[in-house]
Amino acid sequence: MTEKIKQLQDQLEHASSVHEKVDTLTELSKEYTQNQPHEALSAANQALELAKTIDYKSGIAKALARLCRCYERFSNYEKALSLGLESLELFESIDDDNGKAGILSRLAWIYQTLGDYATALDHAMTSLELYRKINDPQGIFSAFNTLGSVSGNAGDPDKALEYYEEALQISRESNLRASEAVALVNIGTVYCRTFDDPEETKTKNELAIQYFEKSGVIFEEEKNLFNKNITIMNTGAAYLNLKKYPEALECFYHSLETAESLEQKSIQAHCLSNIAGVYSQQEKYDEACTYYFRALALAEDTKEKPRLAAIHQNLAEVFEKMEEFTKALEHFKKYHELNSEVFNENSDRKLKNLQVMHQVDQSKREADLLREKNEELAKLNQELEQTNEQLVKTQIQLMQAQAKRLENERMAALGGITNMVAHEMNNALNALKMPLEQLSNLPKLDSERIWHYWENDDDGIELQAYLAQRERELKTAADCVECAKNAELRMEQVICGLRHLAGEKSQDLRSINIVEIFQEAVRLQWQYLEKLALIKEIEQPEMYLTATSGELGQIFLILISNACDALKNKPHPTITVKMHYKNDGIEILFQDNGSGIPSDIQQRIFDPFFTTKGEQNSGVGLSTLKRIITKYKGHLTVASEENEGTTFRIWLPLHTKASR
Repeated sequence: MTEKIKQLQDQLEHASSVHEKVDTLTELSKEYTQNQPHEALSAANQALELAKTIDYKSGIAKALARLCRCYERFSNYEKALSLGLESLELFESIDDDNGKAGILSRLAWIYQTLGDYATALDHAMTSLELYRKINDPQGIFSAFNTLGSVSGNAGDPDKALEYYEEALQISRESNLRASEAVALVNIGTVYCRTFDDPEETKTKNELAIQYFEKSGVIFEEEKNLFNKNITIMNTGAAYLNLKKYPEALECFYHSLETAESLEQKSIQAHCLSNIAGVYSQQEKYDEACTYYFRALALAEDTKEKPRLAAIHQNLAEVFEKMEEFTKALEHFKKYHELNSEVFNENSDRKLKNLQVMHQVDQSKREADLLREKNEELAKLNQELEQTNEQLVKTQIQLMQAQAKRLENERMAALGGITNMVAHEMNNALNALKMPLEQLSNLPKLDSERIWHYWENDDDGIELQAYLAQRERELKTAADCVECAKNAELRMEQVICGLRHLAGEKSQDLRSINIVEIFQEAVRLQWQYLEKLALIKEIEQPEMYLTATSGELGQIFLILISNACDALKNKPHPTITVKMHYKNDGIEILFQDNGSGIPSDIQQRIFDPFFTTKGEQNSGVGLSTLKRIITKYKGHLTVASEENEGTTFRIWLPLHTKASR
């Protein structure tokens, strides 16, 4: 088990969302593909099922692409093709260029294996264009690699070599070590064949073995068992071309054993055919037939027409050498039928094939231009690095400005609340001052006068008059006490409102009755509202949502302050506030019939520090309003006409974790 697989398994175990699980399973499938194909298939299936439960289209498309690769590994090309086309359709629907490029490259390999070289070239070319568009070096490498393979199988080894060398150069420029190994083995494959000149056959195949050995070292470092096995099989083919039969058989048997452990039917069939080819060259025809028939059974299972045709052709040649002409004819007919099928399926695409090859040549020229542009970009990069320090300084300044803006918001809100509290406290103190003065001026009880009346006022008239006066004075005292109590109650209400909106608990995120917070804001702003008509249409007296009382209070204080400013000198000034539940949240409509907002500045009213009220206003009110509502993942819209009034429409969710 590789370290990457261990990390992904741990990530899967601690995944916090279904999306994360799907993405992790898809990555696990990719890591498993080469050496643990069954685990790769299981992970891809799990990713697909999970992605479907939440309609995660990108996840579904990627899981289908991994399943396509898994079934290709098991040589089930029809299933792989079906899954790949489904994945491509989804990637196109969500406009995912990277996903499209990847699955097009995969489909090109499948079409090539099935003998449809024209479609394979078309898909590989489209994949290359997409990878260039998104500037993905690994993808560009893969596209050139695919084009080389298809060109080689289509009978153009020189073109294949050209593409493989492009791929090798890209892998080395981008330090793609594993991709470099793939390019090396592919270049070796082009040289691994027989030529008319025996000396050229010897030179080219020895060169192929050198490329295979270089790639094998890298695959060993990368612990890529699948590609290492391909390299061993190809080395065997080079030894066969050199007629070094013991070395060739050793490679083929080793590769066959590995392919069987990995359940690679296509590679098994290839190895068996190669082993049969060795025995055929050694004139051991019985052994050759045995291995060709084993290869034939596997090729029929994978439906690889080109390989089936080649095996039947080889069997026909072996039986002919054994002078079993009936069997030779039988296999030759099958070879001819299969070869004709492949030919007929491709013949109507010949023109298209030529067009595709023309496009490939054109893209090659574009690649040269791209390389020149990359050199220019490298020079520009040096200049960009020189300006990086200035960009960092600018970023720091922006962060400082943001901090200053938030501080201005806080001070503006605090200043507004301070003014309100000072006004309300002053009113309450004035309300206490008059009754206290009256109480202090009340005359004291005159006991001597009462005794005088008791001793000398036989009729009691003077005493009765004095007592009546004292009753009036006591009533005045009682009235003063009542005024003092009302002033005390008002002060308690102001302090309570202040605690809700700016106290220690005002920053606690909890379940809050928004109606109560609105009422507190109204009480604190009453000095501005008492001469206005305030219409309240509130669905319920208690409407709870998760928020901080301080920030909810800021919303209403800002709205009330702005509305009062807009209503100055307006006849019949009116503010209408509506609250009701809507879509798992609470909607607030705050309307005034004031001066309205000119249309040419409506797009700017939420910008920090923007104001039309002169230097005495900070210009942070509405920007603060927007910031708070955005923080709670709510919505804010404004509709206004000059001289007609303004409506702010706010929606806040009932439950949210406010973003910081």
